[in-house]
Parts: sequence; C-alpha cells; structure tokens
Amino acid sequence: MYFPKSSTINNLYSNGELLFERNNLPYKGYYYETYDGKYFAGRNPQELKEKIELIKIQDSPNKTPSFEPQNFDEQFIDLRFSTRNNFVYSDLKKAPLSETLSRIPPFYPPPSPQDYQTGEFIRYFAKKINEEKYIEISLTTFNELKAQDPKYLFSQYIQFSLPWRLTGEKQQVARTNKNIIELTERQNSVLFLGKFLKFNYLQFYKD
Repeated sequence: MYFPKSSTINNLYSNGELLFERNNLPYKGYYYETYDGKYFAGRNPQELKEKIELIKIQDSPNKTPSFEPQNFDEQFIDLRFSTRNNFVYSDLKKAPLSETLSRIPPFYPPPSPQDYQTGEFIRYFAKKINEEKYIEISLTTFNELKAQDPKYLFSQYIQFSLPWRLTGEKQQVARTNKNIIELTERQNSVLFLGKFLKFNYLQFYKD
C-alpha cells in the first residue's frame, strides 16, 4: 500500500490514546494519519514494510484497555521497541508484548589485573530513551543491543561506552574521568551520567 506524501500527516505521536487495531492494546510511539482518517504505526508510510493499523480508544469496541490502570505505563507497546518476531510471539501467546521480552541485565564491572596493568578499561552503559535511567551493562549485552537482539526492547535504549582510568596520579585520574564523563554526556546526549555514577571519578582506582 502506498500513500503519496501529500495525502498523509506524518510524525505524529501517540502517548496511549491510540490502540492496536489487531488486539486493542495501547500504542505509544510515532504514527501517521492517511487522507481517509485512518492511523498507522510509523513516522510515515515508508518507515515500515508492514502496515499496522491503529484506532482511537473511542472507536474501539472495548472502550478501555484490558489491564489494570495501575499497570498502565508498563503495558504500553511502542513499535519502535519491537520486531516482527516479537509481534508474532506476542500474538501466539496472547500476552502483552512487554511481557515477552527480557529485561536488560545490569552488570558490575570488575577490572582485571591486566586492566590495571594497562591503566584503564572500557565501561558499557544503556540509557532509557526519554528517561534519565541508566544501566551499566556487560560487553556481551552491549553487543546484543547493538545487534538489535529481539530478546530485548533494544530500541527503548541507547547504548554507549567510555574509557575509564584506573591508575596514575590520583588527582589527574579523577580529572581525566570527570572530563570523559562530561564529554560522553555531550556526545551522546546522556545528561546526568555523572549523577548516576555518583560523581565518583576514582571508582576502581588503585595507586
């Protein structure tokens, strides 16, 4: 199905006021509206191969979602955070998509003796999009997110890494790690990374 650009309104955003037509679950993410008043997931008609129709809550046979209000935020399904396989699995299991995917496991990085000999090591992080929520992760998880492993809500996070000084003159190490954090914040638009790390610029330091 193809819609000329002139016949659609693109880059609209739903905070849950639209539902998936197929299963009546709330949709949170970008969508576009066609000339005949229909809604489809995606920023525009060209973004997704599959046309996934959306409907307004008032147009749904069930006026309210089929889950408890207190869990509303957790049950949102954003197409940006999903893959076709996840949709199929969710449909087969008749379960909300968010329940079929793994949470990103946190990781506490223990520097190795070789890292201390080198004087630094690499730390890996994931940050939730549109929220100041950080997780320190392993290299394995970092690579899985980068490869868009469907077992994760990979598009819900941005991932990044940074070098971390371990040895050297104490004040210089602290200054270097502080500068690295500030540079990473600017380059990756990850505000408050320093706060997440509790401004501990000498973490793992050895004299």
